[in-house]
Amino acid sequence: AKLAELQGQVKNLQAQGAGKVQRITVSESGLFSAVVDGYESVLVPEQLPEMLPSQFSAVKAEAGADAHVGKLIQGKSWYYAAVVSEPVAEQLQKAEQTLSGKGESLLLRFAKGVERDLPVSISSVGEAENGRVLLVLEGDTYLSQLTLLREQSAQLIYSTVEGIRVPKEALRIVNRTETEENGAEKEVQVTGVYSVVG
Repeated sequence: AKLAELQGQVKNLQAQGAGKVQRITVSESGLFSAVVDGYESVLVPEQLPEMLPSQFSAVKAEAGADAHVGKLIQGKSWYYAAVVSEPVAEQLQKAEQTLSGKGESLLLRFAKGVERDLPVSISSVGEAENGRVLLVLEGDTYLSQLTLLREQSAQLIYSTVEGIRVPKEALRIVNRTETEENGAEKEVQVTGVYSVVG
C-alpha cells in the first residue's frame, strides 16, 4: 500500500512538471553553477592584468543577471584579485621565486567557504596607482568548491614553520658562556624547553 501511494505521488509530480521541464544544451563542456551574480562578464580574467586599482574597486555587477539560468565555467583555473601596496607585491614576487626553487608554492587561505590552504601562483601584478597595484593570483585546485565564492577575505601564506607548540610557561632561559672569534668570552641567554626522552 505504501509503495502504491509513493508511485501515485511520483506520477502526480511528473504530471505537474511535464510542461515546465526544458532541456538546455551547450556546445562545450564545463562546470555548471546555477548562481549568476552579474560579475561574470565584468571581471574577465583577460582584463584583470590591465586594470588599475581604482578601476577594480569601481567594478559593478551587470544588471539583469538574475534572469540567467546559470553559468558554465570552462577551464580549470580560478583567480583571486586584490589591491595591495607595491612593497607587498614585490615581497610576494620574491617569496614566490624562492618557493618555486624549493618546489613549493604560495598558499591562499580563505576566511570562509574553504577548509584548506590552496596553492596559487602570481598571475599578474598590474600597473601602480598611488603606491598600490592589482595583484592577481591563479589556482587550479578545488574549482567546484569555489564557484559560489565571490568577495572573500584571504591570507596569503609564503612562509611556514613546523615545530612543537608548547605553553609559554614551559620556556626556560639558561645563561651560557660562549667564546667569540677573537677569543673573548661572552654571556648569552638561550631559550628552550626541557624534554623527557624515553
